[in-house]
Amino acid sequence: MEVGHVSMSFILKSIQQDEAL
Repeated sequence: MEVGHVSMSFILKSIQQDEAL
């Protein structure tokens, strides 16, 4: 269950990095 939450956080961070570029 926690793994799913971590995955979502990781994906959100990746999206933010893409937007920053």
